[in-house]
Amino acid sequence: MLPKHIKRVAVGLAIASLFVYQATYADEVRMKNGDIIKGTVVKKETDKLVFKTTYAGDLMIQWSEVENLVTDKPQYVVLSDGTKMKGPLLETLPGDAKVELKKTEEELEESDFNLMKTRYINPTPDLTGDGVRWSGNINAGGTLTQGNTNNKLLRFDAETIARTLNNRFTVGGIFNRAQSNDCLLYTSPSPRDRTRSRMPSSA
Repeated sequence: MLPKHIKRVAVGLAIASLFVYQATYADEVRMKNGDIIKGTVVKKETDKLVFKTTYAGDLMIQWSEVENLVTDKPQYVVLSDGTKMKGPLLETLPGDAKVELKKTEEELEESDFNLMKTRYINPTPDLTGDGVRWSGNINAGGTLTQGNTNNKLLRFDAETIARTLNNRFTVGGIFNRAQSNDCLLYTSPSPRDRTRSRMPSSA
C-alpha cells in the first residue's frame, strides 16, 4: 500500500498531464466517414490539410473528405473569393465552417461559410500577396593535397530566392580559388551573380 500523500501526488500529476495534452492538441478534424482525428492544424495550401498528431507526425488529409474542423487557437483563413479572416474555428453544421472574429476588445462575432470554399489555412505570405517568402542555400568545399606538389582548391556558392504572389527573384554567386605550390592558378569572383523575375504562367 502506498502512503496517502504519494497517492495524492500521483493523481495530481495524472490530471495535470491530461490538461497539458488537451491544451497542446486541442484541434479536431471530423471526417465524412465518422472518424475524429485529434492534433494540431498546421496549414492548408493545396487540396490537402496538413495536421500534426502525436502518433503519426504530420498527416496529409484530403480536404474533400473533411466534414468539420474545430480549432483551439486562431487560424488565418483565406476563402476562394479572396476573403481573409483570423480566429478559432468553431463547431458547426456538417460541411460548414465558422470562424470567431474579434470586432473589439469585448465584442466577438461569428462568420459562417461552406467548408469547401476554404482556399488556404495559415498559408505562406507569398501565396496571399501579404509579403515575401525567402529561401536559399549555401555550399562550401575544398581539397588539400600535399606531397611533391601542394595543391589547394576552394569553392563557395550561394543562392537566395524571394517569392511574392506574382514574381520570383533569384540572386546567386560562385567563388573558386585554386593554388599549387604557393602559386595562385585562378580565382573567380561571382561570375553568375544574377537577378531575375518570373511572372506566373497563365495555365
